[in-house]
Amino acid sequence: MLLASCTARDVRRGRRLLQRGDAAGALVAFTAAAEAAPTEGARWLELARAALVAQRYGVAREAFGRLAALRPRDPRPLVEIGFTWELERAYARALEAYGDAIERAPRSAYAHRAL
Repeated sequence: MLLASCTARDVRRGRRLLQRGDAAGALVAFTAAAEAAPTEGARWLELARAALVAQRYGVAREAFGRLAALRPRDPRPLVEIGFTWELERAYARALEAYGDAIERAPRSAYAHRAL
């Protein structure tokens, strides 16, 4: 119970900091929440989004990667990884991530649209 309470507190703190424009502080809070509950996909998603706001694309890719491991049939985390590569103008790596997303879910319109 204590672990869940700490996680929820970190999430609330991260959201509050993000609303105030403190992306770096939010990143710290969301990192603590994700590490405290590593099987909670929502924590990794919030961490990745905060990392994108803070322009920490490597951290965002790691968080999306953890989310992808938790959701083995979902192509969206891999597409998001591709988007982070595009933000860094690494287009070949972005195409590779989109291709991985299509391999994961060949019938997914989202993965094909991103490619």
